[in-house]
Amino acid sequence: MKKHKLNLKKLSSILLVTLTGIMISASAVSYAKNRTINLTSLLKKNIHPIDSVTTASVDYKINYLNNTHSEIQILSDNSQFTTNNLPKSFISRVNLDDITPHQALQYLKDGNFRFVNNYKVNRNLIQQVEETQAGQNPFAVTVSCMDSRTSVEHIFDQGIGDIFSIRNAGNVINNDVLGSLEYACKVVGSKLILVLGHSHCGAIKGACKHYELGHLTGLLHKIHPAMNKVDKNILDNDNHHDDYVNKVGHENVIHSIDEILRRSPILKDLVDQGKIGITGGFYDVKTGKVEFFDEIVYNSPK
Repeated sequence: MKKHKLNLKKLSSILLVTLTGIMISASAVSYAKNRTINLTSLLKKNIHPIDSVTTASVDYKINYLNNTHSEIQILSDNSQFTTNNLPKSFISRVNLDDITPHQALQYLKDGNFRFVNNYKVNRNLIQQVEETQAGQNPFAVTVSCMDSRTSVEHIFDQGIGDIFSIRNAGNVINNDVLGSLEYACKVVGSKLILVLGHSHCGAIKGACKHYELGHLTGLLHKIHPAMNKVDKNILDNDNHHDDYVNKVGHENVIHSIDEILRRSPILKDLVDQGKIGITGGFYDVKTGKVEFFDEIVYNSPK
């Protein structure tokens, strides 16, 4: 391979790879000035279909050739990401009808993989604004916390018009949230509901400490059922307080899913028919990774 000497202070979006017609970019990578780099081993394995979704294993390496041959491997040999039907800037009504709940979930999983590995899809946001001006067809709807570190569009590497985002402190469920979910799934046709909690949640901590402040008091009371499902003996050791809060956070996601299915006959019917899926996830604010719960929850709680 021919070697090119690059004289750059910083190089963002260093590589655009055309892979089955999809443009993928590796972004936010900085290099020292006057370094010589060699891009090698770009595509090492053959593309093969899995569940009608084209998947590729990419071993992407950058070699520094300044007297040594040290190597930085951005994606490991076994890393996989979906390349076919990556979330586009605009999903038509026809395309949305063809998406299954499992595919919608996979889009979010793939997006979080890209986010964690800083391998985000290269998007023209202004173009997306133009493409979505006439309407929107988000494939999923999320209920997540208002925490400034948990923007779902970033966490799942989505663009304008790709997902609905409902946010409040503690990702709790009320009538307004239920109405928004019903609109997303019954009217627009979104295929997946994801309830997303996160580690070190301030709302969960406030509920655990029985904090009271104006309207916040009633909101935090909605988290108490989750607290009742976690063993309080863990609080005997102060060092375990974060563990307790995170366990309550997990239970709160499950409780929110149960509340959605219990309180909305419209959503329950869509789930029971398999027209939409509902699942939970837990975001780690330290790593950026999302732990997904059951693949898809189809059955209503007893």
